[in-house]
Amino acid sequence: MLPVFPLLGGCSFVTASVGSDGTTFHYAGWVTAGVVVIGIGVVGLGVAMMGRVNWSGWGLVACGVLVALAAPLVTRDTVTVNARGFYVPSRGTWLHSGRRYIDFDSIASVRVTHGWIKGLLVQRIYVLHFNRKDGSSVRFPLENDVDRAAARAIHAGVVHHRIPIIRQR
Repeated sequence: MLPVFPLLGGCSFVTASVGSDGTTFHYAGWVTAGVVVIGIGVVGLGVAMMGRVNWSGWGLVACGVLVALAAPLVTRDTVTVNARGFYVPSRGTWLHSGRRYIDFDSIASVRVTHGWIKGLLVQRIYVLHFNRKDGSSVRFPLENDVDRAAARAIHAGVVHHRIPIIRQR
């Protein structure tokens, strides 16, 4: 999602906030601001290029505006973990909306598999499958930095509740 930010070195993308409802993992505020600044910079580059190559300049302007406007939507993912379970209030965009609360007491086992995200880059990810005691299953793909940071706390809750973890290759 943010190929420029690895150049920043040891900066953390994810922040954990502790509140009365548990620990909430979310993107740090500077990530959204940084993406907006990059989008504005791309718009400026596009405007500068309009005099030389008209269509390239307009393309950069359009991409820059989209990046700047989409930044708050893409970076608003949160996961809240507490002693009872975890809650995923949003998936960032309207395309992946879906509120889920998974109570540790309702889980019979957790199956860990691999999946793929296909976009600009194909990326292999871990996917957690929570098999509930009522026979249903909930799939939780660890598709971004927020999910991966929350997975450590979810793992601690699963271990604390002595829920079996099944790893599949």
